Amino acid sequence: MILDKSTGNLIIDEKHTIKAGMSIDEIKNSNIKELLSDVSKTEIEADRQPHLSLKTIVVDGMDVDDAARKCHFNQIMKNLDN
Repeated sequence: MILDKSTGNLIIDEKHTIKAGMSIDEIKNSNIKELLSDVSKTEIEADRQPHLSLKTIVVDGMDVDDAARKCHFNQIMKNLDN
């Protein structure tokens, strides 16, 4: 997953990119919809004001949330050692 600082786009993988400033209709009509949680898919299809949340993303075989927690923990431990 890469955040393109020049465009503001979040590149999830080779076929999924969340573009900066995407409207709900653009998300609804894109392949990003595949990445939405079931609740978000229901809300977006019912034309409600959706709270968009993504499914857990796995990158290189690791849950991104889990990887973020490990990185945060490692940073805290490194700071305590100094």
